[in-house]
Parts: sequence; C-alpha cells; structure tokens
Amino acid sequence: MENRKEFTFPSADGRTAIHAVEWHPAGEPAGILQIAHGVAVALHSSCEVGMDIEQYGTRVRKVASRFIRSDEEPAMMEGDEVYALLLHWSAKEALFKLMGVEEVDFIRHLRIFPFSLSEEGEFEACEYRTGRQERYRVRYVTHPDFVLTWIIK
Repeated sequence: MENRKEFTFPSADGRTAIHAVEWHPAGEPAGILQIAHGVAVALHSSCEVGMDIEQYGTRVRKVASRFIRSDEEPAMMEGDEVYALLLHWSAKEALFKLMGVEEVDFIRHLRIFPFSLSEEGEFEACEYRTGRQERYRVRYVTHPDFVLTWIIK
C-alpha cells in the first residue's frame, strides 16, 4: 500500500495489541484499518468499504469448489495454496458485503482475476450480479493467523 503508516498499541484490556494501518491512496482521503484480537474494523471518511477477515485454516480446501470459478486459478504463496484460497474467499465476502444485494452466487456472480500472491498487495475483482458489473481493486494483507481483504468504493 502506498503512503502507509503502521502503528501498534495495547487494547483497553491490556492483553491484546491493536495493529492499525493508515493509508493515503492516490486521490482518496485517509482511512484507518484496525485489527484487534481477530476482529477487524474498516472506516473511511467518504467512501463505502467492504472488508473481510478469515482465520488461517486448511478447511477452505474442502469447500473451494463452492466459490472458485473454472477461470480462476488461485496463486501460490511459497507452495501454500491455503493463503490463495482464503484470499479468494475473503475477497468475495468483502465484495458481497460491499454490493449489498441478495442472492449472490460466489461462482457465477463474482470473479477474482489472476494475481501474484505476496504478504500484502492488491488484485482486481468483478461482480456480474448487478447491471453495473463493476470492477474493483481488492487490497489484502496475509498474516500467519489470518488473511484480511478490503475494497474501497
């Protein structure tokens, strides 16, 4: 993420750390993304935000056929397909939340375009459920315990 500041501070209970990222994407106002004890909150001063956080786990392999399209090939991260599958799932969840419509089929209506997987980055996604059929830039962060995706509209 360009123009980024990161900081960590203790939470109110003193047992968990809150990690925050402030970013200034070109042409957009600043926003704050906070992660606290497995919970994420996204705030933006003037734009709609869709976001999702998923705990790292191999169960995603068993359900991949429910959300991976035939034209989507999950990228690999150091030989670990779990991160790629989780990012696909999380990005589609974030997109679904941002769209705010019902009856979204994650295979027919949402597509993740190919990308090179790294610890953090961005990739393109498209929705085919509405008449707008909009493309979105999905930003993400991977962590040993979770993946986090967000979209700013």
